[in-house]
Amino acid sequence: MGSLRRRVVLIVLALGAGGVLSVAAGAQRAAPTTARVTAVSAGDSLQVRLKNGKRLKVHVLGISAPPRGSCFASESTAATRALTLNRTVKLSAAKPAAYVALPDGSDLGKQLLAGGNVHIDAFGASFSRLASYVPVQQDAETANRGLWGACAADLSVELDAKPAAVAVGDLITYTATITNAGPLAAQSVDLDVRAAPGNPFDTAASTSPHAGCVPKGWYATCSFDSIPAQGTGTAVFTVDAKTIGAVSAAALVRISGCIRTACGSLPLHDSNVQNDRTGAFTSIVAQPPPGQPLPPPLQVPVNHWIDGGNCDPHYPTSCIPPAPPDYDCADLSFRGFQVLHDPTPRTPDPHSFDNNFDGIGCQFDDY
Repeated sequence: MGSLRRRVVLIVLALGAGGVLSVAAGAQRAAPTTARVTAVSAGDSLQVRLKNGKRLKVHVLGISAPPRGSCFASESTAATRALTLNRTVKLSAAKPAAYVALPDGSDLGKQLLAGGNVHIDAFGASFSRLASYVPVQQDAETANRGLWGACAADLSVELDAKPAAVAVGDLITYTATITNAGPLAAQSVDLDVRAAPGNPFDTAASTSPHAGCVPKGWYATCSFDSIPAQGTGTAVFTVDAKTIGAVSAAALVRISGCIRTACGSLPLHDSNVQNDRTGAFTSIVAQPPPGQPLPPPLQVPVNHWIDGGNCDPHYPTSCIPPAPPDYDCADLSFRGFQVLHDPTPRTPDPHSFDNNFDGIGCQFDDY
């Protein structure tokens, strides 16, 4: 969702800076022109023959297709060809850039956007239909239709804490594993790991090539040049255990999707942001006297119910202790668990895991 919002903001800024929110020159003043589509050279480019016999190359106003050699270029061309080739359409103007209406009267650009075959033309000629095009692209991107699914990375992160219980003064070791399940390699991947307050990072190092990590006190960051499709990247951190209790660490992984006209094989976005963050708990206990065993670990949240485990009844499928302390979704390594709202559906659960009140905790729209 974050990449989607960023993309739309950049589109609006780019279009607004160029005066694109104004009406395209002559697009509304000219009468519609009937034309026959004789060829489709790209997903956003038609060759037409006007009623007077004149031939014209037309860019479909408001959209941009992947150029030749880029991901989804041939599929985009095929989609436009299937809708228009050898059919009579109406152009908003007999000009090199025009809106195109299909034989049934529908907007070609909007239909291609809805299928994920093109994206909004953020850097081309000005056009007046931006307001109606943006939600159409948002829907296609959210659903990963067309190029949004084919030209994407799919990052997820897992955080493992060892040991499960440590004594004050010892070190906790966290291992972050990033997996890219998407069809394209993820470029310039950023990992942010945060420890519980009062437990500073001691070391941070990547075990993957072409990556680096830096500990910065209460948080640590890593940068990976690339994580290949179906590949992984890992980093290992140590944290000084200083505060007694069930403490959490959280990890967030991010990429910046390509917004250029020609993205080649660079991913447009992360196709699933639900799994971009996770957490891990460790129990920190008092240091035992010399020769004595470590005290039993304090309870930490687990992803299943435990009878007699001090589990809050608002979360009947997982064992999450009642507040305080207050936990966030970023603290947990699991998602999508059941949440009961009591006594009314609008009463928040103790940890505010289900902020949209749909009965499912820690989905992306709950953060």
